[in-house]
Amino acid sequence: MTAGVGKFVCVIEASSFIVSWLINLFLSRGYIVKSTLRDLVDPRRMGHLRSLEGLAKRLYWFKANLVEEGSFDAAIDGCDCVSIQHLRFFLVKLMTRRSP
Repeated sequence: MTAGVGKFVCVIEASSFIVSWLINLFLSRGYIVKSTLRDLVDPRRMGHLRSLEGLAKRLYWFKANLVEEGSFDAAIDGCDCVSIQHLRFFLVKLMTRRSP
């Protein structure tokens, strides 16, 4: 568990089931996780994440939206790593649409 002790990681848009496993992995390795969601009260986005709150000492939630400039500043501040899983899929989909 000592790999990430004292290190901060930010996980962007944690609403998917797969990304929740990534958060769980970071927490199990001792990282302090700052996680973002577009809506912190929507049960469709937060429901499956409630079980992770047992590790509340190392898990923090931030409201942020990719289309709102500066909304990620607080979440990213002080992090050793930022994980942006959904952006990768968005870019792959966008690039696929533009391919001849």
